[in-house]
Amino acid sequence: MPAVPVPIFDESSYLKAMRDRRGSAKIYAMYSSVIGGIVTDTNLMSVPIDDHLVHRGHAVFDTCSLFNGNLYRVDIHLDRFLKSAATARIAHKWTKDDLRSIIQQTAAASGKKTANLRYWMGAGVGGFALHPAECQSASLYVVVWGSHPAHSAGEETLDLRQGEGIREFTVSVPMKPKLLATMKSNNYLLNALMSMESTEKGGRYGILTYDGKLAEAAVCCVGVLTKDKEFLTPPFDCILAGTTVRRCMDICRDMCASGELKDVRQQEVPLDTVYQAEELLMLSGDWHVESIVELDGRPIGTGQPGPLAKRVRDTIMREANEGTHDCHPVPYHLYSRQ
Repeated sequence: MPAVPVPIFDESSYLKAMRDRRGSAKIYAMYSSVIGGIVTDTNLMSVPIDDHLVHRGHAVFDTCSLFNGNLYRVDIHLDRFLKSAATARIAHKWTKDDLRSIIQQTAAASGKKTANLRYWMGAGVGGFALHPAECQSASLYVVVWGSHPAHSAGEETLDLRQGEGIREFTVSVPMKPKLLATMKSNNYLLNALMSMESTEKGGRYGILTYDGKLAEAAVCCVGVLTKDKEFLTPPFDCILAGTTVRRCMDICRDMCASGELKDVRQQEVPLDTVYQAEELLMLSGDWHVESIVELDGRPIGTGQPGPLAKRVRDTIMREANEGTHDCHPVPYHLYSRQ
């Protein structure tokens, strides 16, 4: 059977093909250091194939949330982003202030007041070698996506899940080595495999364990409220230092001061303690606070979302919507399409 010729596209036919195949993801703006600017046409949003981010995975990323025209807790994310870049030995020119400004301007160019943001830093463009010496400079990409955090891809039922709780499962996927586990690298293959295994069992994210102890979920930290009113979560020495669980610990410390909880600790948490918990909290994405009401077929607590999850979620949502905690305004006045 003769081979069907593969077409060779020029610029106009390429852009037409891109428009015809573009998926349903809502992406409103993208900054690229490769071009030195922002685009709002999704057909122009691309990453060069010879960026080491693509073919070597030599890159790191992070996120933040846009609420009512403010970037919520962007600084704690940028601190982690820069630490990840240093661990990945990515040489770059950007300061924390530079990065925040680029993120703010990309958010402004999107015209959106509430959305998600994600940004990547790679070793750079230059070829297909292993060593980044061929790269002239590091690369930076920022995207604004999702019309509302609760309406992001795959998150349409988040409100329902937070109200009813979720089932979860421990998974057989191995732990990452410490170097990769403690930085937010661009390689999330094991995370994807965790979610796939859990989903096949009826869960969503999957929970890692080691030596009979709790580690983390695919893209979430896990908090444990014991029947003794102690909030426990694993230390960050072999998992990612989650920003949402750190805010949760702050809220729980306030609850200790008021006598509602007894203690807040980071420590190794045996699975027996997890199974006997009063509440299990799944924490991620600045404001995702979900209750695990069943783990490996065993009910947690009453089998219903508990008051701690609601307290933490309500506190975070209030301060995010009101712009009262670590928020940076977006300069919409810079662009005419505000």
